[in-house]
Amino acid sequence: MKKLLLLIAAVITLKTQAKSISELLVPNAYEISFRKAYSLNPSIPKGVLESVAFSQSRFYHLNDNQPASCNSFFIFRF
Repeated sequence: MKKLLLLIAAVITLKTQAKSISELLVPNAYEISFRKAYSLNPSIPKGVLESVAFSQSRFYHLNDNQPASCNSFFIFRF
């Protein structure tokens, strides 16, 4: 019962804090690229590529011109 009340309180809080559900979502400027990758590799479950990309770069394009960072962004080189 406590978990249910906590869940209801969390949903109400999120609804009151955000004017729309789109404010809660992280913008993904690479949606077209992800769709193409999924069409080329149908065995990969939906959402896997996005979760890895977000956890590694926060959907921020990393390139060689960036200095080393202290916030765990890294540059992956092949």
